[in-house]
Amino acid sequence: MPALSIAAWIAVLAAAGAVGACAINFMFWAYDEWHKRKPHQGFLAPKKTLNLAPKPREECWWRIGKRREGPTMHIAGTMGATNISPVPIRVAQAELRYGFLGRKRISGTVMASGSMGENIYGAFDIQPNERRDLTFEFWVYPPVRDSWETFTPHSLTFIDQFGNKHSVKRITFLAHLFDASVRLNAPKVFLYELV
Repeated sequence: MPALSIAAWIAVLAAAGAVGACAINFMFWAYDEWHKRKPHQGFLAPKKTLNLAPKPREECWWRIGKRREGPTMHIAGTMGATNISPVPIRVAQAELRYGFLGRKRISGTVMASGSMGENIYGAFDIQPNERRDLTFEFWVYPPVRDSWETFTPHSLTFIDQFGNKHSVKRITFLAHLFDASVRLNAPKVFLYELV
């Protein structure tokens, strides 16, 4: 039986280490999921908390912004969310996945309206059976579209305080063109002048 070379032993050990690391990661993930769904002091975290409803296409847009010296994509929009669970829900994070099969992901900000019809947004809870507007925004650097093209990412995901993920696939963001040569000449008004 021929002796294995050092390179072959290193390859075997690296493969065994990778398999072991994957198994340990899976065990931690499975334990976390089981622990999250276990009742704590009589409370069981709900699995399904939100129903999402896309708004009209005009409410999801993007435009070219600037980051230091280079261009960047500013992606923004509004989504309707209804709380279908028996407890108040707070949307904690938004995630945008794009690229081939959604391999690239970026985190963004998300805020909920104070109550239906209000233009006050922040980290508000959505009470049971209530519907609120969620506003979100992302910055993608470098841009993956030209300034006049529409942008359709793989998915848009909202994550609540229990770690539940609620995704909407294939939302189209319209290019919001802005002519930098046209400036509004609005007079500047300072707060102390209003008194």
